[in-house]
Amino acid sequence: MTTGRAKEPVDTSFIKLLDGIPRLGFGPPEVIDAWIPKASLSYIPSPDVVERSLNLIGPPPEQRVVCCEQIIYMIRLIHADHFARPTPRGEVKKQFTQFGAALKKAKSALKRISTESHTWLMSCVDEPELFLLNINLLIHQAESGMKYIGSRRGRHTDLAKANTSLFAFQLLRAFAQKPPTLTVNGPFFQLSSTLYEAATRIANVNLDAYCRDTIAHPPRR
Repeated sequence: MTTGRAKEPVDTSFIKLLDGIPRLGFGPPEVIDAWIPKASLSYIPSPDVVERSLNLIGPPPEQRVVCCEQIIYMIRLIHADHFARPTPRGEVKKQFTQFGAALKKAKSALKRISTESHTWLMSCVDEPELFLLNINLLIHQAESGMKYIGSRRGRHTDLAKANTSLFAFQLLRAFAQKPPTLTVNGPFFQLSSTLYEAATRIANVNLDAYCRDTIAHPPRR
């Protein structure tokens, strides 16, 4: 006879109440949701798959609901990536280049304005230092994207699968007791496959190569 605490059922009643939930650094809902198709924003994954994801992460009890919300939101992002019309790699690289250049100009402009102007502009930002840090992180991410898309491996990358391993990494880093590792059949590999299944309804997809890439080039905090 087995003993122990029974697993809590996943409460999916809050699935449509995600507005305002922090998105692990992805930005406020009004910014992010603007480029996610409505079909993906309203997509409801299987509760069983969400529960499997929760069990692989193992968040503390007090973070279980927030973790579940993050899982569902990331599944929707993967859903959007998977069903989107593929963007040519050259266009993706061009977008990263233009975006990074625009942010560098904005950063440079902020350095040149007067103290009074800076105070006025930053008065609408809750944490100005964090805002400026995020600009630097976005510039770094755009540059990393340009290098990756231009690499031999990047030219043959399925971006939905690459993002899935990235999201699994972030979920484990934020909520799990241990950081993501490359253990064969470990939580990181299994969670990546589970998230992909939740978003695409395609089970048992091997994302090991994408997980190794994510570990080799982890996202900055």
